[in-house]
Amino acid sequence: HTRGININDQSSQKLTSETENNVIVKYAFQEQSLQGLSVKLIQAWHTAKYDAKANVDTRHLRAYVDYTISVF
Repeated sequence: HTRGININDQSSQKLTSETENNVIVKYAFQEQSLQGLSVKLIQAWHTAKYDAKANVDTRHLRAYVDYTISVF
């Protein structure tokens, strides 16, 4: 959970606060053939509150794939 309040936005939109909530799932593969491979999924809900316009709610699904290899 991330929260920002009392934002001093000098633009015409007048952002006053933001919040973001995340659910994170990560899995590292254990099979020998997939050694070093992991995936991470993040579901994020974001709300931006404004004085000068309607609030904006967004939802993001972020996916990361990591693979570790030995170079030397």
